[in-house]
Amino acid sequence: MARSGNRSRRGGRRVLQVREDGDAGAARIDRAISSMRVSESSTMVLCKTTFRILTSTTAPLNQEWTYPQVAATDDFVSLAQQFNEFKVKFMKFEIYHTNPTATAFAVASTCHASVSGPLPSTWTSEAAIVDAPDAKYLQPGSEKQVLYWNASGPQENEYQDVNSFINHGGYRSLLDQSATSQALGTVIATACVVFRGRH
Repeated sequence: MARSGNRSRRGGRRVLQVREDGDAGAARIDRAISSMRVSESSTMVLCKTTFRILTSTTAPLNQEWTYPQVAATDDFVSLAQQFNEFKVKFMKFEIYHTNPTATAFAVASTCHASVSGPLPSTWTSEAAIVDAPDAKYLQPGSEKQVLYWNASGPQENEYQDVNSFINHGGYRSLLDQSATSQALGTVIATACVVFRGRH
């Protein structure tokens, strides 16, 4: 508590002003320190990679970029050596069709899952991918397409062990079979990952 006194110019009584902000200021400082401690114990990073969309000559081909692929990025591998747990907040997939002469096509969408390892075939079938509300068709002349995945619900927002985790989904696509292997385009995948529990 701080006090200050002032005498009026007319020689009147001294006026005592009392500021009751000492405790409030201490509380603000304590909250700031606590916030800094929390930020120091966790860190957020964007894990990015780029991969090509390639067709197959033998059968329709599935591609996915889900939790196992996030965990394989250089940034994830580096931070997994420093932290014990992680969670994925969101993912973004920028899809570019770069081959206007390609005759094949592909379809892509996102999904929310709860599986160990890669997505099972029931999640990567043509019906499952096409029926998703955000399904995108990639064919010659297609403009840039963007897909988003956001963590939803308690399970997807829980922290997991960096070495043993549940795959909650992400990007999946089905590529058309073609007479010759064709490069249809490129996907830039970005995942926002939060790590905590420094070793």
